[in-house]
Amino acid sequence: MPQISVIIPTYNRPAELTNCIQSILTQSEKPDEVIIIDDGALPAPPLQKECTERGIYYLYIKKKNLVWPNQETLAQRLLRGISFFILMMMSFYHLSILRRS
Repeated sequence: MPQISVIIPTYNRPAELTNCIQSILTQSEKPDEVIIIDDGALPAPPLQKECTERGIYYLYIKKKNLVWPNQETLAQRLLRGISFFILMMMSFYHLSILRRS
């Protein structure tokens, strides 16, 4: 069973989403899964291949008109991990934010 899940809500910010996922990939501890809830019109899910190559389950959901907090609620129903983080894309995260207990 996955231990750490990361939820990323997004709306039409492909560059910020890519930066956020890159930040996840540089963590000293990688999450077991990344769930992206896209309320916009991204052409394709960014860095999916890079995540799956590192053993991270990657779930991309495109759902129109699903605003916060409904994005969070949907993601929480889908996540498989015991612990989860909700990452807002405007931030970059310190290399040790994700840790296993």
